[in-house]
Amino acid sequence: MTAKKITTAVLLVFVAVSIVYFIGKQMAWFDSQSDPKTDNDGLDNSDVPHRIIAYYFHGTTRCPTCLTIEDYAKEAIETGFSDDLKKGTLEWHAINFDESANEHFVKDYNLYAQALIVIDSTAGQTARWKNLEQIWDLVGEKEIFQKYIRDEIRQYLENI
Repeated sequence: MTAKKITTAVLLVFVAVSIVYFIGKQMAWFDSQSDPKTDNDGLDNSDVPHRIIAYYFHGTTRCPTCLTIEDYAKEAIETGFSDDLKKGTLEWHAINFDESANEHFVKDYNLYAQALIVIDSTAGQTARWKNLEQIWDLVGEKEIFQKYIRDEIRQYLENI
C-alpha cells in the first residue's frame, strides 16, 4: 500500500467513527442516565418513589442577581422545609445548564435563562413541573421572594 492509500483509509475510519459517535450522542446511546433506579434528573430515587425537586438552573457566567436568587431560594427551602429535605421528599439542586451533562434540561424545561423549576417526580418520572418565573420580579424583596418560593413548594408537597 502506498502512503496515500494508508492516509486515506485512516481518515475514512476516523470520519466513520466520528459520525457513529455523533449519532450515538444525539440518540443518547452514551447517556449515563440510563440507570433504571434514576429518573430523568439522574439522581438515585430508589428510596423515595414520590418526591418534589427544586432546581435552580444557571449558566457558567453568573451575575450578582443570579447569585442572590440562588441564595434566597436555597435559604427559603432549607429553613422552611428542613424535615422534608431530611426525609428525601424534597430536594434542592443548583444545576449549571451550560455543562454538557446538563444540556438536556434546557429542552426538558424550556429554559432560556436562569430559572427556578419545581418538579413533582413520581415513580421516577416527571409528573408535572412549574417555572417559578416571579423570582425575577421579587428578588429585590427577600421576605416576599421567600414566601413565594415556600408557597409554591408547599402546594407541590401537599400532593405527596
